[in-house]
Amino acid sequence: MDSTGRAGPPKSIQQKNGKWDIPVIHYTRWLYLAGIGFVILIGALGWAVFEYKHEILNFVSAQSGGNFDAIIASPIGFAVIIIVVVILLEERRRRAQMQQLESIVKQRTEELARSEKRYRALVEHSTAITYIDALDEESSNLYTSPQIETLLGYSCEEWVQDHALWQKIIYADDHERVQKENLRTNATGEPFSMDYRVCTKDGRVIWVHDEAILVERGKGKPKDWQGVIYDITERKMMEEQLRFLSTHDPLTGIYNRAYFEEEMTRLENSRCFPVSIIIGDVDKLKVTNDRYGHDVGDDVLKRVAQILKESFRYEDVVARTGGDEFAILLPETDHAAAQQAMERVEVALKASSIQWQVPGLSISMGTATCEKGMLLSKVMKLADDHMYRNKKQIPVDTDT
Repeated sequence: MDSTGRAGPPKSIQQKNGKWDIPVIHYTRWLYLAGIGFVILIGALGWAVFEYKHEILNFVSAQSGGNFDAIIASPIGFAVIIIVVVILLEERRRRAQMQQLESIVKQRTEELARSEKRYRALVEHSTAITYIDALDEESSNLYTSPQIETLLGYSCEEWVQDHALWQKIIYADDHERVQKENLRTNATGEPFSMDYRVCTKDGRVIWVHDEAILVERGKGKPKDWQGVIYDITERKMMEEQLRFLSTHDPLTGIYNRAYFEEEMTRLENSRCFPVSIIIGDVDKLKVTNDRYGHDVGDDVLKRVAQILKESFRYEDVVARTGGDEFAILLPETDHAAAQQAMERVEVALKASSIQWQVPGLSISMGTATCEKGMLLSKVMKLADDHMYRNKKQIPVDTDT
């Protein structure tokens, strides 16, 4: 600081003989950089004027009568040229951006078209049916893929025109549960997923799996059901066959021992008392096998099973529980009614023996009745004892 307390000049600037000594190098550097910038500016303006000469002339022709040299010589004209050049440069930049944007949009549009083409080909060549339904009680159809006609016989146009067609073709036994689930998912928005039967246009009944989710068409627009339908008839048939084999005897087609025991457990916990059990054992089956062969013995078992099935009610459980043994569960049947049922079986066996020309076709039977509070397993043992007691009364055939 000087004597007055003010900040002094930089150390590089010193006072000599009453004059300030300022280094020339600082001014030279800035003049050099300014000169380079001026040259670049003039060059850019010159290029722009030459590049846009015709545009500039058109813009100021009314002012100068089209004399370009006069415009350059005039300070005002030159300033106008600079402004026009800046405007034209900006316009050119915007045009380049628009062209780039148009190119991107065109590319994306072409990609979208190719993607849509691939998706449509996939949908139309798939075995599954794709569909779009409105969110209403009838699930009015908006779109269905062409496979619907192959599977059900109805064209895409029929599906769109008849809004109630889906409701009409649902199999009668499945209609109530399908409609109930449809209304529930419409209300909750949860995915719809069900197996059910439908009737085709030619009267066949097939199984389908139907699965759909709610999808918004766009912001502020209503939702639609978008889903797929598969033909699962073959799978259901296989499941039914496996279920049948797990509960039925493969030779005779009536229930097996496993199913019989399950029904015993169920009836013990029910209110269907009294419950009677009949145990039967085919007489002289070993003799038949030895004399005529096992094929004939198998035919005897099949015939006995058929007679038993025809002799009892629908709610009774007729089962083959062993090689030549049969058992019947009779809910809500007392001892007297069970005795009458056994008599009907004996009459049917005699008639069948004459008609089928198999002499001595018979079955030894015994019955016992279970009241509330008793165990069916113990009652079954009593019926089995009664059957063996009756079997001992049949004379043994020693003719081999």
